[in-house]
Amino acid sequence: MFEYTTIQNLESPFLYKEKGSKFIGYAFQIEDKKEVETHLQEIKKEHPLARHICYGYLLKDSYRAYDDGEPNGTAGLPIYNQILSFGLNHVLVVVVRYFGGTKLGVSGLISAYKNTAKNTLAQCEKVQVEISFRLRIQCQYQNLSLLFAFLQNSQGKIQRQTLDETCQFWVDFPLKSKADVIDKISQYNFGFEEI
Repeated sequence: MFEYTTIQNLESPFLYKEKGSKFIGYAFQIEDKKEVETHLQEIKKEHPLARHICYGYLLKDSYRAYDDGEPNGTAGLPIYNQILSFGLNHVLVVVVRYFGGTKLGVSGLISAYKNTAKNTLAQCEKVQVEISFRLRIQCQYQNLSLLFAFLQNSQGKIQRQTLDETCQFWVDFPLKSKADVIDKISQYNFGFEEI
């Protein structure tokens, strides 16, 4: 897998109502678990009186489905399954529930969380992200033009650099061309290591 589909963050939440209960859906593109915690803390601050804040996420090969007190498997799993249904990765979907006084039952909860997550994700713009790998490359100052030509031909994107006697560059390359990049860079007099 050299790319994945993710979303642009939803600008405004999706609201779904069922028998007096309000379900508010949020969707976020995420790069690490720390971002998951940050988004959850922000939503908890925004909705201090909510009865349940349930979520699902998929981040590379890591996932979580959390029911937050709802009956087991009625909230987090339907949310997570919608992420899978849309073929997404690096995505967090959070559904906030305000209880409306009428119990929905197991099937009603599954349906409400599923529909909220589905409609929340349907409103998001989908984007393709190419997976990359990073090299730290070292070269002498006089070889910079050679390095820049190599980076341009290899679709390398400089993320960070230090220019001294020995110059260092942290560069992202498309994962699909990893073998070719490593082979070509080995032919130059550059020091490099994968990070």
